[in-house]
Amino acid sequence: MSHILFAWELGEDLGHLARIAVVAKELVARRHKVTVAVKDLSRASLFFSGSDIQLMQSPVWLPRPRKPPLTKTMADILAYRGYGTVDGLTSLVQARSSLLEVTAPDAVVIDYAPTALLAASRFNIPRVVFSNSFSFPQPGMPGQDICPWIPAPLNVMRQKERQIVDNINTTAARLGFQPVHHFSDVFKHEAAFITELPMFDSHRHYRQDAHYVGTTPSGDNFETADWGAVSGKRIFVYLKPSRPHVDTVLRLLKNSEAVVRGYFPGDLPPDLKPETGGKFQLSNQPLNVEKSLVEADGAVLHGGIGTLCQVVLAGKPAFTLPTQIEQTFNSYRIREVGNGDWIDRKSDNSEIQQRFQNFMTSDTMAQRANALAEENAEFGEVSFVETVCDGIEGVVRH
Repeated sequence: MSHILFAWELGEDLGHLARIAVVAKELVARRHKVTVAVKDLSRASLFFSGSDIQLMQSPVWLPRPRKPPLTKTMADILAYRGYGTVDGLTSLVQARSSLLEVTAPDAVVIDYAPTALLAASRFNIPRVVFSNSFSFPQPGMPGQDICPWIPAPLNVMRQKERQIVDNINTTAARLGFQPVHHFSDVFKHEAAFITELPMFDSHRHYRQDAHYVGTTPSGDNFETADWGAVSGKRIFVYLKPSRPHVDTVLRLLKNSEAVVRGYFPGDLPPDLKPETGGKFQLSNQPLNVEKSLVEADGAVLHGGIGTLCQVVLAGKPAFTLPTQIEQTFNSYRIREVGNGDWIDRKSDNSEIQQRFQNFMTSDTMAQRANALAEENAEFGEVSFVETVCDGIEGVVRH
């Protein structure tokens, strides 16, 4: 029996917990000891309740300095997540190292946890990257532009990367791990599994040893949307409250002829209260996305990669309301390939209505969505859990 530690440090939403849980539970079934150190314990019980998995709080960077006026690469993100100063980064690596000393794992599985990779390199612990491509730059490559819709001089991007690399290398000299040339070198690994479709990976042309395993299987413990016998275009919703334009788009949906089902974990304004037995019904509990999409005609969501990949595999067009950079990058991609559209924080009501109406009536988006489902069908057939667990066990054996 081996001891496997999962580490999640950056990023948001349920997708991190969902993909860790499904693999961690299978490793337990294979008689391994599993510890999961997560960024957010508040919703962990949704996925780990009743299991033999040990949960721990992941070391995270709590200060929230002012975000840079321009974010173009992951170096910009890391700069205000503890990597902006040598002392801050040193403390993070030391905290993560202490966690590794306490747990003494045989392998570390990384989901958007660069500091765990640095700490694991100090102890020569095998590293498995298990995440989407946004949080997994290709080692040996300069920082990639993660906001291509915003123009910026290349030298500005490189200057920030150099600063982060210098901080990493000064910390490396202090704590005794190998220096890096590019900040992407932090992500060196023994095995890597990318939990998305290649079409969303800006590094896809450079990957050499990573395996695309498609999207996380939907939890069978979640219910499937009940579409009923009501007529109308069926739109599946996966949105959060208090995000820009969410109420506006929900009103457009409710005032349309669409049949609306989905997940909304919050209180709705009085005019958006769900209709019992009617067309507009939302649940405050997560739903089985994969099964719910089978009978849907389209999806409205924020653009998280897990849910968005399920939408693509289901052959449905998507309309997104991104709330952060990664979701915006994914949304930019769906507009680029033609199977959906998106609105940003600065969109006014006129633009929102125009883009939403086009999404609801576009035959071109629907046709492109069907074509993309066929192009990516092989990734919907990947044995996600078996492939990842076999890979983790292979790393431990070697």
